[in-house]
Amino acid sequence: MEPVMILELIAPALKMIQWRIRRRGVEVVSTHEKSQRVPCVPSQISQVVLNLLVNAVQAIESSGRELVVDELGDGHP
Repeated sequence: MEPVMILELIAPALKMIQWRIRRRGVEVVSTHEKSQRVPCVPSQISQVVLNLLVNAVQAIESSGRELVVDELGDGHP
């Protein structure tokens, strides 16, 4: 395991699925302000993030919808 900023894993995943995002007419809104380092296996977390984003984009039924990407930080359970 190594400490990784989760935001560093989200951006590449979004880039990988940007054609799906465009095809669905989805706007991605990022609300994070800062990122914390989290001990993890980056390749595994990257795969989880990618799967979550793909599922979220597929779940959006019509164009013009927003997908909000946020990272939980201090003050969240």
